[in-house]
Amino acid sequence: MYRNVVVDQTDVIRILHVDDDMSQGEFLKYFLPVSDGTFSISAVHNPHQALEELRKNSYDCVVTDYVMPELNGIELAVLIRKEFDVPIIIYTGQGSEEVAEAAFSVGIDDYLRKEMDPSHYQVLAKRIRSAVEKKRVDNLYRTVIEQSRDAFTILVDRKVVFANKATFELVGVQNSEELLGKNPFPLILTDNRKKAERRYYESLKQNSSPGFHEYKIRRKDGKEVSIEVSTSPITYNGKPAVICFARDITEKLRLKVETQESQDRLKALVETAPDGIVTVDLTGKITSMNKMFSDLTGFENEEIIGKNFLKLKTMQCTGVNELKNYIKIFSRVLRGQLPPPFEFKYQRKDGSLGWAEAHAGFIDIQGKKEILAILREVSERKRVEKELAEYSQHLEDLIRQKSQDFINNDEQKVTDQIISVLNEELNNPLNDLKEFISMLQKSPEMIQELIPVMKTHVDKSLYILERVSSRVKEPYVSLTRVSIQEFIQGTLEELDIPNTIKVTTEYSGEGIAIFDRNKMRRVLENLVNNAVEAMPDGGRLLLSADASGNDLTIKVIDTGRGMKSDVSKKVFQPFFSTKNGGMGLGLYYCKKTVEEHGGDIQITSKEDSGTSVTIRIPLNAADLLVQYSNIDVVVNL
Repeated sequence: MYRNVVVDQTDVIRILHVDDDMSQGEFLKYFLPVSDGTFSISAVHNPHQALEELRKNSYDCVVTDYVMPELNGIELAVLIRKEFDVPIIIYTGQGSEEVAEAAFSVGIDDYLRKEMDPSHYQVLAKRIRSAVEKKRVDNLYRTVIEQSRDAFTILVDRKVVFANKATFELVGVQNSEELLGKNPFPLILTDNRKKAERRYYESLKQNSSPGFHEYKIRRKDGKEVSIEVSTSPITYNGKPAVICFARDITEKLRLKVETQESQDRLKALVETAPDGIVTVDLTGKITSMNKMFSDLTGFENEEIIGKNFLKLKTMQCTGVNELKNYIKIFSRVLRGQLPPPFEFKYQRKDGSLGWAEAHAGFIDIQGKKEILAILREVSERKRVEKELAEYSQHLEDLIRQKSQDFINNDEQKVTDQIISVLNEELNNPLNDLKEFISMLQKSPEMIQELIPVMKTHVDKSLYILERVSSRVKEPYVSLTRVSIQEFIQGTLEELDIPNTIKVTTEYSGEGIAIFDRNKMRRVLENLVNNAVEAMPDGGRLLLSADASGNDLTIKVIDTGRGMKSDVSKKVFQPFFSTKNGGMGLGLYYCKKTVEEHGGDIQITSKEDSGTSVTIRIPLNAADLLVQYSNIDVVVNL
């Protein structure tokens, strides 16, 4: 009943039986599968057939008789060993102790005498399985060792008796003949050789310390490499031996040296940096600081490192609001949100106050995140900025006062001539002042050198204002007959309007009007430019002209960001501007020019909904002549 058991073919043990007695083969085919269902037996009747069968098929074990014609079992085993790595068991009824000794001397795996009792086949089955499993384990170990990236070597009597492929690659030999049976110690450099030999003898005596030891060897190609070796005592073929595991650590040591050099270089950079540098762990504790941080604050390492940054004496000058701000910033950092650079006030050890600018970032210290803060002393810059702000405010007040004087003086009205002259004359000194401010922000130490120069430019600007006030002449209006459509289209063509803005024009009524072409062109240019600036992301712009009655009505409508109501009420005031750096005279000029033509200008705007500007001036030239009694009117009809 056992012979019908289904066996996984990967577990089958294939046995080749060699015996000139054909009945023995039949017995094995019957009884062995009964004892072990994984056995598959093939039988041949002489040694030559056995060799041919082994060459044709793969077997896990050979069981052979001892006494046979032509060759006995031992002689057959010698021939098999030359070609095949397979376990061999001599199974004979005519053996002796001398035969057993001779068999084991040629590498037979087992020797067993035949018995007539059928139960004896169970003993044979166990011997076969033991020999096969031992061979499979040996092959597994050999495969693992051969494929290992570490060099694996066995030494007996100071000679190599086994070495894997990694060993050959490590010492630079091509085959086993160059290494097996040789003394490996000459490969080790002289300075390391005595240490290696001592380690070898200590291992034989089982008196060595565990772990790896570093040596330098010279390969067969002359290249020197660093290795680390671990040794352990074993028994190999009945003899005391030492097993060695080795690996090439040349690259590892090189990287270690480079890493150390990089760390030393980084440390030197940090220590010589012109800014204070500190590291803070995620609990707020300061873990390191450089020399400049100590110089800035006056505190030594032991007074800073290990302390929570919120409890440092250098932070004691801060009030409740500042402290809350620092806690808020630190909370953002803990959530992974790095703050932008920020300025803060700090207290030095001597009690004096200073200003610093902080830049923060995350760093990884052995797998743990920390915050790296770079602190730059900006006290001098803050002082310079305060002085510059005072100078700028003083200059702005002077210019505003002088300009307002011009506006309030009935004899000196603000016209396009004033604006043109001011732009031309003040451009250079004001730009120079701006450049000086930029220079001082970058190099505060130049303040003593630049302040006198800046005062000179301020005086020059004031002189220009006084000079302009004495040169401005009475304004006049130059009337001419104008084609309304040509006037609007010509103005649009002169302006740089982005493609993202769709421009539409509409006309109705008479096509001719009488006004000062140049002044009204500037009015229209100002209004269109304002509309374009209000639509940075694109939009729609409508220009319409209606001359169907006694007045010419021009509208400029945009879909831009619009204005709040309180802002739109102030836009015609002189020097009121919503633009960064704007003079605030553009819309004031528009209003004055339209009023000179006897008309009016209105603006309606809603935030995020666009702006509409409406201009109305008379069409009749006679109305214009009557309008003006105190302004020269030049008529060119």
